[in-house]
Amino acid sequence: MKIFLNKNTYLEEKAVNLCRIEPTHKVLEVGFGLGIGLTSACRYVEAHKGKVYGIDISDKIISTAKQTLQVEIREGKLHIQKGCVSLLPFENDTFDRVFHCNCFHFWPDLLICCRELYRVLKPNSFMVTTLCIKSIKHAREKGLLQYGPQGHLVFIETLEKASFKDVMLDTFEENGKKFEAIIAFT
Repeated sequence: MKIFLNKNTYLEEKAVNLCRIEPTHKVLEVGFGLGIGLTSACRYVEAHKGKVYGIDISDKIISTAKQTLQVEIREGKLHIQKGCVSLLPFENDTFDRVFHCNCFHFWPDLLICCRELYRVLKPNSFMVTTLCIKSIKHAREKGLLQYGPQGHLVFIETLEKASFKDVMLDTFEENGKKFEAIIAFT
């Protein structure tokens, strides 16, 4: 669990940094898990001007995050709710940024989910996906990923099918830690 926490903490923080969040932005994190990305994103938004939203499918995760992130919720910087990426509970063109880490491998219908993400993003905005390809390869070999061959290349192709533009994969390395990011524009 500690390895998972350390790796995801790093990926969550890098995703938020790559989002270049501004004080008035509306930001969505999909599959927020322990809430690390939500906490990081809340540092950039200004209460009652911008806001961070988090959706997750787990009641336990939501309950834990609401307790852990009480201050951010009370300040009006954060809204957490149950939701599934295949049927997002938001209006069209709601968000300036969307981010997620290590979760597209668990989406049962990648195209439907990517179309939903595109739908809720405002024009001229973007989504950031952070991952560690090497770790995902190991997890796939061990049978830990639920939905078959949804590797990063399939994900990129699916984003393009869902109308995202200028989809790019970049590799980053800092202090001996390597990760990848997929950035997709509306």
